Amino acid sequence: MPAKKELGLGRDEALAFTEQHAPQLLSRAEYIFNAAGAFDRFKLLVREHGLLNAWYAYQDERLWQALEEWAEMNDLHFTEPKAK
Repeated sequence: MPAKKELGLGRDEALAFTEQHAPQLLSRAEYIFNAAGAFDRFKLLVREHGLLNAWYAYQDERLWQALEEWAEMNDLHFTEPKAK
């Protein structure tokens, strides 16, 4: 399985979330990503504005989309686990 970074998830994903859910915070989010430890500070920012759960949901959705795209490019297919 690829890492999040290999799937292209990271700074751009966080900025897209901010633009979609809190465009008034976009300049602050961009500033946050100019130094190390950005994701911890980004999570504090979205928490302060009541968006932490929305961020986690957005991140999960984007991760699944990216994994599905990766799997398709690598000719892999998801299946449901067999019932016992």
